[in-house]
Amino acid sequence: MSRKKPRRRSTGKSYKDLRLCGQIAKALNYALAGECDDDILRDLYVDSVIPSPNSSRLLVTVMPNSLPSSSAEILERLQLNMNILLSEIASSINRRKVPQLKFNVIGKYNLDENPIDDDYSLDQF
Repeated sequence: MSRKKPRRRSTGKSYKDLRLCGQIAKALNYALAGECDDDILRDLYVDSVIPSPNSSRLLVTVMPNSLPSSSAEILERLQLNMNILLSEIASSINRRKVPQLKFNVIGKYNLDENPIDDDYSLDQF
C-alpha cells in the first residue's frame, strides 16, 4: 500500500521565480547605480520585482531617492537605457532568454503631503 504525500497549498509564485526576481533586482540596482551615465537613473532604486503574469515578464517597481523628477521623465530615461539594463541582466542571470520588463515608478511619500507623482508605468512588451 502506498502512502500519498499531503499536497501543499500553492502560493502562486514558485521558488525559482522569486529567486529570479531577486537576482534581477540586484542586477538592476547595480546597473542603475553605475552603468547608466544618467543622474536621474542613478537616483533610483528598485523597490520590487514580481512576475507579471509569469517569469517571462516582470514588473519592476522603482522609486527615486531624493531628486524630485517626474515619473514620465524617469520612464523616458529608462526606455533610453533599456539596452544597457537588459545586457546587465543577461550577464548576471543564467537563462536562455532575458525576461521582458515593465517599469512602474512610484513617488516618495511624505507624512503630510501627497506623493510627488502618481503611479506611471512603461510597458516593454
